[in-house]
Amino acid sequence: MTTPHPDETDKGLRSGSVGLLASVALGLSSTAPAYSITVTLGYVALVVGDLAPAALLLGFVPILLTAFAFRELNREMPDCGTTFVWNTRAFGPRTGWFAGGWVPQIATLIAMAALAQVSSGYLLSFLGLGKEADDALIVAVVAVLILAVLTGVARRGLRLAAGLQYVLLGLQLLALISFGVAALARDGAQAPSLSWLDPFGIDGFGSFPETVRQLAWLGAEIIVQPTLTTTRDREMELVCARANAWTNQVYVVNVNASDPAGVGSSAIVDPEGIVRQQAGTGEEILVDVLDLDTVTRVREQGSAGLNRPWAQLARYGERIHLPMYGGAFRTPEWAEKRIPGQ
Repeated sequence: MTTPHPDETDKGLRSGSVGLLASVALGLSSTAPAYSITVTLGYVALVVGDLAPAALLLGFVPILLTAFAFRELNREMPDCGTTFVWNTRAFGPRTGWFAGGWVPQIATLIAMAALAQVSSGYLLSFLGLGKEADDALIVAVVAVLILAVLTGVARRGLRLAAGLQYVLLGLQLLALISFGVAALARDGAQAPSLSWLDPFGIDGFGSFPETVRQLAWLGAEIIVQPTLTTTRDREMELVCARANAWTNQVYVVNVNASDPAGVGSSAIVDPEGIVRQQAGTGEEILVDVLDLDTVTRVREQGSAGLNRPWAQLARYGERIHLPMYGGAFRTPEWAEKRIPGQ
């Protein structure tokens, strides 16, 4: 009969290492609630207005279903390896290792490096070290120190990590609640209503990708599009900015955070999709004069004297089902007198 070695332990977490409260705190902190709300709420409110709470509830539905799926998988195969173990059991060791192990690890590595750089820049700015925040080497050193501290916390165990998350999560929730109370308490603020939670009050889901089109339809001639992009796909965002300016015949001012918070490259695009000015990666001020008569000219005569999307929509829009416009496209009031040949 073989006796287990005293140092040997069962696979998995030690019993009682993480309770329900700690699990909730770790789960909530992984979603970065303050950051997530900050970067998304403005666009959601822009499209659906006071139905933004309903839109957020709709977004929660797939997350809830995913949580139910994880619960059932944990009941069948309890394991702290989660996706790695489940993918391995379902698809074999190679696919399981790649999809459940290697890909999440590399994605986490890239994300942690980018977020550490952002945290480093903001930390230096918060401490009043603006000059140091502009120095790439200092920002990189502080970012490495932040990662080292977090690695040390993770190495000490989940209990310490959970305790740290209690503090950080509490600060985030306190900030969100404070901003919410301040917004509702200001003069002229709407009184809260249960209708804000009604997802059926949203006039079709087609409105979500139509922000620029809807703003132009309402009469906007200049659209300011703030972003916080830290990744290498910034080039494609500029392609989208040019496309939005051209198809809607408006000025698009696409503003991105500069280094170290983002990758910069802010741009001003005219109604014909031509980039008038574009900043570099560092902090920079773009100065330009935007002639609104250019918007009128382009809409009347067409981009490059050829294409007039609004006139085409006015002619053929009634045949296209567009829920956000009340069933079909309706010519905007500003266009009835400006666009010939409807």
